[in-house]
Amino acid sequence: MALTTTSTINSRFLDDVRDEPRMLKPLEGYEFYPLMSIEQATKPLYPIVDDLERKVCFAKQNSQEPRPDGLTPDESAAINLYTMEWTPTSSSLYIVLNRTLRLEDRDQLKPWFPYLKLFLTGLYKIPSKVDTVWRGVKGVDLSTAYPTGQKCTWWALTSCTTSIEVLKSPSYLGDHGVRTLFSIDCKNG
Repeated sequence: MALTTTSTINSRFLDDVRDEPRMLKPLEGYEFYPLMSIEQATKPLYPIVDDLERKVCFAKQNSQEPRPDGLTPDESAAINLYTMEWTPTSSSLYIVLNRTLRLEDRDQLKPWFPYLKLFLTGLYKIPSKVDTVWRGVKGVDLSTAYPTGQKCTWWALTSCTTSIEVLKSPSYLGDHGVRTLFSIDCKNG
């Protein structure tokens, strides 16, 4: 990962590498859960994520078309659900999940296991690409926390783009002020 200090972004791109702990125990146990419907997989999360049952219905309705990558409608709905923006944004599933993924108390992730199994099974079906992706954090210089060339683990999921031009737009990283730009080389295998 190369790092350029020129720091950046909208809430999805800003969901926030500043909060990444240095080392946590690996996420273990979700892989032993059976695949479930999106409704079953999210039921344990109803007390944790606001308005989830209604959002699951939207995600399922938007995920019925056959997909060339072989995703089932439930796997597609799990991915769709992760990408949804709630109002307020802070109650969005991706915000709550990423906050939980960064916790030292890994037991807090157990209610998420059925959903993670469905979500990750779907993501693994989407073909990987060898490419460079970009990630930015606006308003902070993270060059000392992430030296150029250093390998690191981000415990939460993070959004990236293959287009540096997208990141340069004012609604994301912009082109002035303090910001950090990550250049991440993705390799298969």
